[in-house]
Amino acid sequence: MQLIHRFKNDFLVIILMLIFISVYNTNIQVNIIQLVLNTILLATIILISKYSIITLLVIISNSVLVPALIQLNTGKSYGLLQMNLVPIHFNQMLFYIFIYNVIVFLWTNHSNILKNEKKLMKQNFNLSQLTITIICMLAIIFSIVAFPTLPGIEQSIRFKMLLPGNAWNHFVVVCLIILLSNIRNNRMVQITYILVLFWFLSHGERVDAAGIILGLVLYLVIIKDVKFNILSIIKYLAGFIILATLFIYIGNIRINGDASIVQSFNSIFTFSTISDISYLYNISIDFFDKQTMLHGDITRWFLAQVVPLVNGPMSFTEILKQFYPNPGGEFILSGPLMDFGVLGVITMVNIDFIVIKTILTKNNRYTFIAYLLLVFAVLRIIWYGRMYVLTAEIYFIPLLLAMVTLIEAVIKRKEGE
Repeated sequence: MQLIHRFKNDFLVIILMLIFISVYNTNIQVNIIQLVLNTILLATIILISKYSIITLLVIISNSVLVPALIQLNTGKSYGLLQMNLVPIHFNQMLFYIFIYNVIVFLWTNHSNILKNEKKLMKQNFNLSQLTITIICMLAIIFSIVAFPTLPGIEQSIRFKMLLPGNAWNHFVVVCLIILLSNIRNNRMVQITYILVLFWFLSHGERVDAAGIILGLVLYLVIIKDVKFNILSIIKYLAGFIILATLFIYIGNIRINGDASIVQSFNSIFTFSTISDISYLYNISIDFFDKQTMLHGDITRWFLAQVVPLVNGPMSFTEILKQFYPNPGGEFILSGPLMDFGVLGVITMVNIDFIVIKTILTKNNRYTFIAYLLLVFAVLRIIWYGRMYVLTAEIYFIPLLLAMVTLIEAVIKRKEGE
């Protein structure tokens, strides 16, 4: 039966691809047929993956099309996108997103990612109370180091960190993930999550706070085997709208010093961050059309960041700043596109899923934390690049995990005496 379902899904997507290619026309500003086909493909992926990181990936990635489409039709979005500094290459934006969706579909329909994801999420890595107390304290301390000022979301004080470096948020998120298995039955863990979220939001840090909430909800939904049906979709959609309105309200206060709930609700599809990322995606396409291919400069810079004291070529942001005003950020497809064109997009997305599949082949504490970090950081990965996760996976998780292992070993030895 499962094989028949896979065949039916394959047949549908093949038809969508054939029609998409046959109606491709760069002379049309917005190809409605292609937009509908992409929406059908997106819905197909969501129906297959249900509650999964894959659902988050495709929804967040495809959402960059919305501000561009609204800007084309109404002239109202936000920031640099609204200023129309660069013509909106909507059909090309849609084309590369469609390729991304096809690759995601193939991995979703023809791998064990969904099955292994549930299996790993349901692993129980409980900790001793002493270890929980220490990790909770570290999460709160790292939060204060990252944002040492009193609660207030003014832009001018947001990045005044107590100690140098920009990795303190990463440490907080990893600490919270280490505690995750204990969240349902440990009041201290629950309070720590609440305090961290309050501290982040009260200092205007929306992306990490939103990622923590998304990751926590997905984790609880999977381990509780919540049914994927219309009622649950409506419930979570309503929750998303409320949270999105709150986060946009906080962002508007941070940027403008003033905001209203109604204004925030009305800008759900064109709020500052998503409009900026849509703009960045658009100018990366404009760069690829008008400049020479970078042949891996961005990828080499990315890899150089992993090795301390090693300098690589210019970053994605530095390259684009030479040609366009740049709000900061890096859409997940932009770097590979500028480096190697369509081949770069295809290759990098497949590498992403090879990494996901590899992590999910083992069920241990490291892979649990490593995979949940991908979930908790999904917004940062798609909006700001893969670097956020890579450094944490290589350095921060092993460091904190080694500390946890040592504490647990000492406790067991003391109990055995």
